[in-house]
Amino acid sequence: MSRLAIYFTFPINNLMRLINQDFLKAFRIVWIITGLLCLFIIIKSVLISPIHLRYIPLCPSKAVNSECILCGMTRAFINIGEMNLKAAYTLNKGSVLLFSLILLNALYAIIYIIKISYSNKIKTKQI
Repeated sequence: MSRLAIYFTFPINNLMRLINQDFLKAFRIVWIITGLLCLFIIIKSVLISPIHLRYIPLCPSKAVNSECILCGMTRAFINIGEMNLKAAYTLNKGSVLLFSLILLNALYAIIYIIKISYSNKIKTKQI
């Protein structure tokens, strides 16, 4: 590679590295917030009583005699919270898988937050 090519590509590489670092920081922040929201969904589905289902609005696709991919998901999550996986699977075939993925994401986000806070405590003690 010529000197001219090296001269022009080096600043671009540094710029791309900075952009990638900023993107990763932003992505981590959004992911942590999403993980905490997932944790809220899990806690809510465990704590809500099936009696409160009458207050949950009906899916708009039901009004036109159709089904969307998330139809029955709220009731299925509540059944999963009550450990009734068979009923949850009957309400929505993807509910158990989605609940599991949400649970894993929330747990990983909590572990990541604990890890970051622990490493920050160690760094402040070293200073």
